[in-house]
Amino acid sequence: MRRATIFLGLTCTAIALVIVAVVHGIGFDQPASNSEQAHGQLEDASELSKSSFVVRHGSDSEQKRSNQEDSQNSTPSRKFRPEDEATTRREVKELATRYVQDVYSLLIRDFDLTSSQNDALMSLLIEGEIAATRTFYSSGEGMDELERSNRIAAIIGEQELQEFLALERSREEYEEIAKVQSMLKKRDTPLTDAQLDGLLEKMVEVRQQLGRNQPAGDISPVEFVEYRIDQEDEFDRLVLELAPSVLSATQVDYLFELYQAQSYQRAHILEVQKRAISRDPTKSKYVGYPSRN
Repeated sequence: MRRATIFLGLTCTAIALVIVAVVHGIGFDQPASNSEQAHGQLEDASELSKSSFVVRHGSDSEQKRSNQEDSQNSTPSRKFRPEDEATTRREVKELATRYVQDVYSLLIRDFDLTSSQNDALMSLLIEGEIAATRTFYSSGEGMDELERSNRIAAIIGEQELQEFLALERSREEYEEIAKVQSMLKKRDTPLTDAQLDGLLEKMVEVRQQLGRNQPAGDISPVEFVEYRIDQEDEFDRLVLELAPSVLSATQVDYLFELYQAQSYQRAHILEVQKRAISRDPTKSKYVGYPSRN
């Protein structure tokens, strides 16, 4: 599942960053001024977009699963005027709607829901994403977990709720398959339903193999990001090893190109920031890597 502190991708450029504040307990549950400070630390790197922050918090259960990393990660979003509340709220709603439609439409596609049930569930999920997004105007605390579960159960039933929550634990993999599906559609080699199910199964298998562990010991922000980048590269490598059993040769080639480009991008962004840190060590508190989505 997605990390509990998540920045929705209101990016003007192709690069969305996950910013890691690993020292002195700096995290994004802090007031917005800390987010603004983190943004300021990155502005010297010309490859990085100038951004304000919109933070998406996860549920209590998400936070328990990966608490350390969750308090350290974020992604810059498109720059907007802090005083423009209406614009901010509209953009957050648009992003939440797009995210729910892209990811949850896959997650619930095998549920036998009526049209009205589907619409009600999607509306509730969008509401939850909006509530879990911190901006200058909202805390991003999200829905109460029990309230959310009860409201979902009221729409789809208690039995389906348990299945839904079990699938939601692999939400990160549903996000990944949605991205791959979109890429392959643009290449005119869309996934069949069987391929989608098969590749998703492989991604879940790889994620379980890698785990969601944190690096051991007291490490620097750069070391933390290097660890996370290694984890991302290893995920890509293992998925590509398994992909030929599910995808066509052409689809595998396209997936390789996507993952190779992402790997180069992660390495390049880290190198840019290392050079910035070498010029000004105070920038070492805030180091980023491109998010997967």
